[in-house]
Amino acid sequence: MFGCINRVCDPNNMTTLEKKHAPVISVPSYFKANQTIYVTAQVGNIIHGMDPNHWIQWIEVHADNALISRTEFSPQSPSAIVTVPLLVQKETTLKVLERCNLHGIWESSQVVVPA
Repeated sequence: MFGCINRVCDPNNMTTLEKKHAPVISVPSYFKANQTIYVTAQVGNIIHGMDPNHWIQWIEVHADNALISRTEFSPQSPSAIVTVPLLVQKETTLKVLERCNLHGIWESSQVVVPA
């Protein structure tokens, strides 16, 4: 898990580890070009706990390989979730990376297309 980037192997048959660690990206279902949207990234379909022995250290949001946001967390943070504004002018690939102190870096991506 450390030394590589973890990704979901089969989205239709996710393991418990994947459900707790793979970033989930949420964006509006409809928006126009040159409109600012809000991208929300959270860790897991099953909410990942935050305690001194096991927590999410950071979340990064990228748009077309450009870093948009990096948020750091501590074990005292109530949850690992971020929302960032993004001006979308054209089809854009969003990528979210997060790091769990025990299970390494996880990545998810999603293409967003304005109407």
